Amino acid sequence: MAGIPILNSALTVAAIGFEPLPQSALGKPDDASHTLREDAPQYLGILLTPWFMNLVCLPASFESAAAPNRSYLLGDRVFDFLGMHEEHVGGFSCSSLFSPVLEFADQATALAAGAEVLRLIRTPVVQTVSTATAPSEKPKQGLEQPSRRGFLLGGTRR
Repeated sequence: MAGIPILNSALTVAAIGFEPLPQSALGKPDDASHTLREDAPQYLGILLTPWFMNLVCLPASFESAAAPNRSYLLGDRVFDFLGMHEEHVGGFSCSSLFSPVLEFADQATALAAGAEVLRLIRTPVVQTVSTATAPSEKPKQGLEQPSRRGFLLGGTRR
């Protein structure tokens, strides 16, 4: 990859925070539009390379076939994962967070961003009971959606 424009030479390969995938990420059995219900344990973490940062879901045991495409509810967001297969790794799935990773000045910054992503998606979502809007109050419209970087780093698009 040396000399490729998408390569961030300040970064090296690292695995960040692999832990069991919470069962809540699999959704409800009737939620077929977003999830594939699985009984086998999965592990979720981040793979950082000099050219991308991906969420990666690994099975607990070697799978000889490619993992299926699937979606997981992580925190309050649905992440789409592409099924993959590598000969020495087996089946797994991944979801891109950053590609390329040129915005990271150094390894420590990239690792901190990855750890923060995992903290955010592993923090349980508190469900609030919404109350009806009073007739004199108008609901806010046109709220700006945060950029991916803004969401991951706690800000909004600027």
